[in-house]
Amino acid sequence: MAEYEGVVQQIRKILEHKAPEEHVFLISADLVEFKRINYLYGAEKGTELLRSVEKALETFPSVRFWKHLYADRFIFAVVSRERQIGSAVIR
Repeated sequence: MAEYEGVVQQIRKILEHKAPEEHVFLISADLVEFKRINYLYGAEKGTELLRSVEKALETFPSVRFWKHLYADRFIFAVVSRERQIGSAVIR
């Protein structure tokens, strides 16, 4: 439960410090069929995949916060002046 409280605090901080013209998108992601990767290739390869997702999230400057919650679940916050999420992430 404390982990989720930390996530909520981070999101509140982002909302409090964003510029008035900025929009915040909160995204929850679940890697589909992740258990199958572990089953077919082993837990080590599954962990490698999760680390790759983490590294990919770090490459987007608009991603201000991300957290690997558990298993194959991620949550991340995108802050942008764009009003649509596609434009916000790509820029």
